[in-house]
Amino acid sequence: IISLMTETNKDIRYVILEMSPVISVDSSALHIIEDMAKEFKKKEIHLVFANTGNRVTSVMERADFFEHFGKQWFHSTTHSAVQYCLRHKRLGDKGVKEDVVDFGEEAKAEAV
Repeated sequence: IISLMTETNKDIRYVILEMSPVISVDSSALHIIEDMAKEFKKKEIHLVFANTGNRVTSVMERADFFEHFGKQWFHSTTHSAVQYCLRHKRLGDKGVKEDVVDFGEEAKAEAV
């Protein structure tokens, strides 16, 4: 991913990981994601998660992944993740509420 971003020579600030095809993760996968996030952070790029399934979410919760990354970077839909990134880009860290994302409530709000 990083080499692709370097090749494009564009000002990339957000990478959204669309996780719907991922049915399970283990501690090795979580460590790889953490390492990738550290590399992105050095380049001032935010890592955003969309569509994490129940099993993946459960493992991430047990590993305190949400507290480590910040729950605001986890979204139930790709659309919501993109909207959050656009809002974050416009308002910055201080202008966007830290706890805007709640997996269950977000999906309910979109259905209404």
